[in-house]
Amino acid sequence: MTLVVAALGLLAGVLTTLAGQGGGLFLIVACSILVGPHEALAITAPALLLGNLHRAVLFRRFIHRGIAVRVVVGAIPGAFCGGLVAGAIPPWAIEALLVGLTVVAIARALSFQPSYVLFDEPTTSLDPVSARRVDRLIRDLSERLKVTSLVVSHDLPSIFGIADRIVMLYKGKVRLLGTPSDFRRTDDPVVQQFINGRAEGPIE
Repeated sequence: MTLVVAALGLLAGVLTTLAGQGGGLFLIVACSILVGPHEALAITAPALLLGNLHRAVLFRRFIHRGIAVRVVVGAIPGAFCGGLVAGAIPPWAIEALLVGLTVVAIARALSFQPSYVLFDEPTTSLDPVSARRVDRLIRDLSERLKVTSLVVSHDLPSIFGIADRIVMLYKGKVRLLGTPSDFRRTDDPVVQQFINGRAEGPIE
């Protein structure tokens, strides 16, 4: 567990410095899976603070002092208020916020009118109802905007609910590429063990 959390912190630190909110959201979502939403907000705060300070130092020559002062004046009381609210709201509300952030991230990506969009574990840490709503959003985007969605996921209901074609990687190699029906019909013991969630089988 210690190594996992340390690795998450390292990756989030890099992402926070390079991409701002991206690293913070990644770290909060990942930690919420391990310890819960409230605990994740608490333990990620120091790492995100250091990442933001590091980015400010790296890009200090681009800082417009007049704008920065106004942002800080509003951010300090806002941070205290946000902390009080975060401690009082139930976990489901935090999950709803994560869904909202996911939607915002999708909308921002679509503003560039891409031909394809990559989703990396979009339903991670969400409850089943929220996860299926995200699935529906991804599917609607593909059908209405003719955008190809590449979804990296281990969420089987999500995979079989939205995919036209699925590729399973095992030990760094393509194990099976096909439709959802191909996966259900295959005799491959590795694929069958994975999609049925069996503890016993060839998967190490």
